[in-house]
Amino acid sequence: MIPADTVVLLKGQSQYDTMRDLTADVAEAFRRRGLAVAEVDGLAPDCAGTVAALVAGGRVAFFYGMNGWGLGAGLDLRRWCDGMGVPFVAHLFDHPLTCLRRLLDAPANTIWLLHDETYADFIDGALMLPGRLVSVPVGGPIAPPADGRPAGAREIAILFPGSGYSSATREPPWISAAPGERKVMDACFDLALHDNRRPLHEIMRSVFALFGVQPMEWRADWVAHAFTLLDNQLRVERAGPAARASTRPRASARSRR
Repeated sequence: MIPADTVVLLKGQSQYDTMRDLTADVAEAFRRRGLAVAEVDGLAPDCAGTVAALVAGGRVAFFYGMNGWGLGAGLDLRRWCDGMGVPFVAHLFDHPLTCLRRLLDAPANTIWLLHDETYADFIDGALMLPGRLVSVPVGGPIAPPADGRPAGAREIAILFPGSGYSSATREPPWISAAPGERKVMDACFDLALHDNRRPLHEIMRSVFALFGVQPMEWRADWVAHAFTLLDNQLRVERAGPAARASTRPRASARSRR
């Protein structure tokens, strides 16, 4: 029997290419563990033929796609996964509703790697997607500090190089919606802003139920759109105090005494 020792990493569209670069890091980690790695760019015109050739070789251990990359992209993954028994590993960094369309194409033997444990019940109960759910912790390499100065002496104490969210106005993007729709969205936004311990999808479920929308059509495009609008606006609002604090003049050592 030919050993299945090849990991196929699938790449897709990424803001600032961050996740594409991270996929390359994952590839190197698998190579250090003695596995062969094939990186397939799902944006390339010949990607479907590349995947088919790899599967035909009989050595594919599993497919791996961040945020479900590869699903619904014309790679025919359901054929290879459900028909040939090759597992698909969907490593979700973001909420499932932010990439809903492709996740609905998940094969039966999908393995969901989730950074947020609240996604598990949502994938299984709300979206009813097939596969096995596994919670994985967020981690990173331990490296020596690039700057030997203590944090308090640096111009920026903590730098988080994540995706930015900006808004030209404090008005929410649903301001032009019908009055009834604005009322529901405003209620979701206000509750989520003051209760950040509850998942946003749970807040939406509760608020929409109060307004007579029950059960929620979680697979509908309008629900994913409403979630994305709320999520982005909450990020803008929550970033406001931090942004204002970062621009305050730093107190001198004498004034802090």
